[in-house]
Formats: sequence, C-alpha cells, structure tokens
Amino acid sequence: MLQNEHAVKVKYGWIKLTYSKKGVSRISFPVKRKIVFVNKNIPQCIKKLEKDLQIYFSGKKTKFSCAFDFGMFTDFQVRVWKAAKNIPYGETRSYSYIAKKIEKPGSARAVGNALGKNPCPIIIPCHRVIKNDGTIGGFSGGRGWKKKLLELERSK
Repeated sequence: MLQNEHAVKVKYGWIKLTYSKKGVSRISFPVKRKIVFVNKNIPQCIKKLEKDLQIYFSGKKTKFSCAFDFGMFTDFQVRVWKAAKNIPYGETRSYSYIAKKIEKPGSARAVGNALGKNPCPIIIPCHRVIKNDGTIGGFSGGRGWKKKLLELERSK
C-alpha cells in the first residue's frame, strides 16, 4: 500500500509521520531536521494528529483518535499495543500487567518485544509500560526519551 510522509514540529524537534489511506503506520522521532515532503493532500486525520502531538508535547493531556494501518504486524503485537493504548495519561503499568490483560500471563518478555516494535510511540504509549520493580525498562526511542515522556506526563 502506498505510504506518505509528513513532518511535525514539536517542542523537542521534528517528528515524521508515515501514513496510508488506512491511517498512520509509523511515527519516527526525533528527526534531526525538518524533512520536506511534497504531499499537498494531507488527510484531515493526519492534520488532527499533528495538532494533537503539538498539544501533547506542550505538556497537556491529549487523547489521540487517529486510525492505524497495522496490516503488516502480528495479532499478538496488535493486542499488546491496544492494551498499552488504554493506560491512562500520567500512569504506568508493568509488562506482566499487559500480559495478563491480553490473557497471556507469563508472556511479559514477549510483551516487551512487541512494545519494542511499536511503530507509533506516544500514540500507543509504550513508554508507560515499566518493569515490575518500578524501573523503566527499554524504549524504542531510547531510555532518555522514555524518561522525558514520563516526566512530561507527570508534570501536569
């Protein structure tokens, strides 16, 4: 399926949105500099997502409502991401909590692997998933970004 890209300026720099007709398929950050894209027909849902991301990075609670295009991922991964999406703003849950939520107790490591492949961080807030002992664990954008996102949410 044809993929398009759009750059969004937020407080911490640039974010690249990749999307298809079905919805957003990937969020990449941080992007070192603005990337110029020629697509002039940006769908309304992507324009709204741009505004939502700017609001989020300004430190305000935001509910993302965009559609996703996850056709190339496994059912298990999508189930993990849907469970992570339900973690409230400013709160955290453990990998084992997510495993139990998707009715796969004992699969905390597999949950971590699925979250590591999350193509849409922030919208699917995998940064809100931590280890049972309260330490932050990994993050596709790096632990520094995970800490920054958790601090951003806890500051409000």
